[in-house]
Amino acid sequence: MRRLRRTQSDIATNVAGWSLLAVLVAAYAVFSTRWLDYFSWSIDEGMYVMRARMMAHGFGLYDEIWFNHPPLLVQAVFAAFARFGESVEVARMVALGFACAGLVGVVLVARELEGWRAGLAAGLLLTVTPLYFSLSRAIMSTLPALSMAALAIGLAMLAGRMRAQQGRSGEGEREHHGQRGGETGRGSAAAIALLIASGLSFGIGAAIKLIVAPLGLPILVALFAQPRAPRSDDDTGAGINLSTLAPFIRRLAIWALAALVPLIASLAPFGLATLLDQTVGSVVGARSAYGLDVVVNLQDLLEWLADGHLGFAALGAYGIARGLNRHAGWRVVGAWMAAALISIILQTPLWSHHFVMLVLPLAVGAGPGIAWAIGDVAVALRGLRRLAGDVGDVADGWAAFGSVALLTFLLGLPVAIKRDGQSTRSDSEDPWRAIEVLSSVTEPGDYVVTDDPMIAFRTGLLVPPNLCDPGTKRFASGSLTLADVADDIVTYRPRAVVTWNERFAKEGSRGLPRWLGDTGWQLVAAIDPGRERSIYTPADLALPWREIGAEWSGGLHMRAAEIDESESVPGGRLRVVLEWWSDAPTPRPLTVFTHLQDASGERIGQQDNPPGRGVRPTDHWLPDEVIVDVYNLDISSEAEPGEYSLRIGMYDAESGAGWPLVIAPKDAGTRVDGDAIVIESITVGPRE
Repeated sequence: MRRLRRTQSDIATNVAGWSLLAVLVAAYAVFSTRWLDYFSWSIDEGMYVMRARMMAHGFGLYDEIWFNHPPLLVQAVFAAFARFGESVEVARMVALGFACAGLVGVVLVARELEGWRAGLAAGLLLTVTPLYFSLSRAIMSTLPALSMAALAIGLAMLAGRMRAQQGRSGEGEREHHGQRGGETGRGSAAAIALLIASGLSFGIGAAIKLIVAPLGLPILVALFAQPRAPRSDDDTGAGINLSTLAPFIRRLAIWALAALVPLIASLAPFGLATLLDQTVGSVVGARSAYGLDVVVNLQDLLEWLADGHLGFAALGAYGIARGLNRHAGWRVVGAWMAAALISIILQTPLWSHHFVMLVLPLAVGAGPGIAWAIGDVAVALRGLRRLAGDVGDVADGWAAFGSVALLTFLLGLPVAIKRDGQSTRSDSEDPWRAIEVLSSVTEPGDYVVTDDPMIAFRTGLLVPPNLCDPGTKRFASGSLTLADVADDIVTYRPRAVVTWNERFAKEGSRGLPRWLGDTGWQLVAAIDPGRERSIYTPADLALPWREIGAEWSGGLHMRAAEIDESESVPGGRLRVVLEWWSDAPTPRPLTVFTHLQDASGERIGQQDNPPGRGVRPTDHWLPDEVIVDVYNLDISSEAEPGEYSLRIGMYDAESGAGWPLVIAPKDAGTRVDGDAIVIESITVGPRE
């Protein structure tokens, strides 16, 4: 009868617990939908939504669309767009769904360790943590991947409890009836099902981002452990049975096979070589470009803690430390926290969103930790002491630790709430102004080149597939250069170019903005000139191209030239557009010279520089690549109106030696002069 009453009480507790968990998740999801349209995390989120849009237009992920992570999150956003339409809100609902899975995982882990109250408290504390609160609605891969890993850990621990219950039930059946009953069989099936669900969850996380790999450690601990129910503070039982290696290997095999299913399913449509080059290759390139600085990472960690997370971290660390002193089940969370902390210290480059790796295990500790800390404060206030000396010292230590952790949490709570509020508001009106300008100069479906894909997405535009990710890490690692950007401008002929995050202005002489000015693009809006936040549109020029057909050594072909004499007056300028075609890169960078001269060879205007003012160096030209190069020759104010000629050639930038011309031009109005060509009949008109 006593066992029956205990079973009924457990059932009632579990029904109430699962119901409250459902209410917590639903309430958080509904509450979070109020801020799905805010303009934050724009560069990272823009990459994901733009990839999904370009996939819908027939471009292949990893083929035309550069991507440095596994594909599952983009695939999920793509599927959501196909079902519900393309919008930022739809994509953020996908991210929110994954975040809610992480919330469930944290609650399950804490519940398995210390019961439903601790689990629900852990979940509630997680929802108000600034980093989780903001990232839960951000279309970024880190939190969705880690959320699925957290759910996998919770399911693995739940499977362990089912195994423990099965074992106790089997012993009882053998003791009283000499055989296992039907309940035991059902418990075994439930444990295997939960184990498979854990593997599937982890595999989904890995198919989103490989950042989950270190969290295989707490999974291993959970699979190896023989869980026991929570006990008193002075009971620290072993919890691990080294004689059960064969069952552990069997469980691990089942779990690993389940984890491989979503990973293989998501990766199967793509070429393995290209995928590895962009995923693994980007990691290697980033480490080479940024380097690893453990001291800087630790400084960044301290800054993150001070920015609204110190109290939560103190409470979580206290809970984990005290839990490890209570029973062996907490070793799973200890391994989780250790894996996350080591990953943060060794991460390069380390961005602010990576710290969410620490938030999830800290929330597990903070759940029961807050109740323990309140009890410690109560003990301290009453001035109670245990009589046994050694035990009293330990109790006093826990009371001091818990009291400090709780006080730190309460003092930091206003900062955390402030950070939560800030994450619900747009940090600037500039993006909306840019969208307004873009809408006036483009039509939905037009191409635009920008280093902020979210602006293009919200305007209904497309970007060249290689520029779905114009991130800092790509520029730093060399997988994307301004030469690539210029190529895409020439190839896709966008209706506008938007420079936004200063990435396009870091190379050369003001980088891309200078190149745009030289190639005839017009500045139509300077949203924030100090930060190079500007919008350019192409000039409407309809000038005839002259077929030149000359070739310099190394397979450098000048296919055509466009001469604009509309401003060709004394004190004006002559605009020259050259179209090159390359057989291969040159061994050394070459400089192109353009000299406007009279019949005696006296120059009245010139411009000498590497192609694209250094953005398109010849030693980086690719086979069969077309390069459009623009020169603006300032004409001397002392020049007389009349007929002039334009002398064009190349020379070695280091030695100054001329580069040999090997095939003469085909154009009737162009002749050879040494290693240069001379375009005749350039008119300089009278000054108006």
